[in-house]
Amino acid sequence: MDRRTFLELAGIAGASTLLTEALPSVARADKPINFSGWVFKPDTVKDYVSFYNQKFTGQVTYEAIPWAQYHPTMETRAFAGEIVDVMYCNHNNRERWFESGLIRAVDDLPGVDELKRKMSPANLDSLKSKDGSKLLGLPYFTSLFVLMYNEPMLAQAGIKAPAKSWDELIDQCLKLKKDRVSDTPFLPNWNASPSGRRRTRIASCGPGAMPTTRTTRTT
Repeated sequence: MDRRTFLELAGIAGASTLLTEALPSVARADKPINFSGWVFKPDTVKDYVSFYNQKFTGQVTYEAIPWAQYHPTMETRAFAGEIVDVMYCNHNNRERWFESGLIRAVDDLPGVDELKRKMSPANLDSLKSKDGSKLLGLPYFTSLFVLMYNEPMLAQAGIKAPAKSWDELIDQCLKLKKDRVSDTPFLPNWNASPSGRRRTRIASCGPGAMPTTRTTRTT
């Protein structure tokens, strides 16, 4: 397993990026590398790190930080002057960290062009800077969320096909509720939020998700 494979397997997250001048230490296996991530299967990550260290005489030190405290902890350390070579970063924080100078783009790292070719277009686009000019990290994992519909309920309301846009979804939800087919025509996905608090929508976070939810909740 080479360095690039290690970075992929170790979970270089939604912003697997490097702080300030840390690039030289990452480019060479004989230099110490500190690697921080939130707590998710830390034993698996430790195995990858140990394998890399043994195979390449590496000096990677891995630290797992509880999810709820992870991003505030990393920000506090960065502003205090601590350099982290490789880190996880949530999608919601990546652009802000980049604009604040906490992380840097990875475009000039060795092997990045090869990784770009292997990434799905959706992953690649989602990890670019706001202006699309810089790659701010590598994917940690990919989750797919889809809207499912109840065909008999749609038929009961005289709806011939599922919605193809958020506006159409709102109209269909209103009709389902008006016709008393369902009091809860839209059920969003619930999950933990970046703050660690429960019952916060993060999967249904497209541009029309909140208007849809507000409309179906208040009518």
